[in-house]
Amino acid sequence: MEDFPGGYLQARAGYAAVEGKGVQWLENSNGVVMKLRSTSKGLSLNLGADGLKIEMGHITKSKTNN
Repeated sequence: MEDFPGGYLQARAGYAAVEGKGVQWLENSNGVVMKLRSTSKGLSLNLGADGLKIEMGHITKSKTNN
């Protein structure tokens, strides 16, 4: 899990004609790769490269009194 956070470079390519699918690959400097798939309706064409940063914080369980 310690390799998951960080800066990711994103490359994507996809098209849609009424209903279509796009695929995005994300990879960070630690070699973690994620493959994301999306579906859409309508007409679209895209090709590009972007970047994003993923951060993870500490998760605590909260207790509720009923």
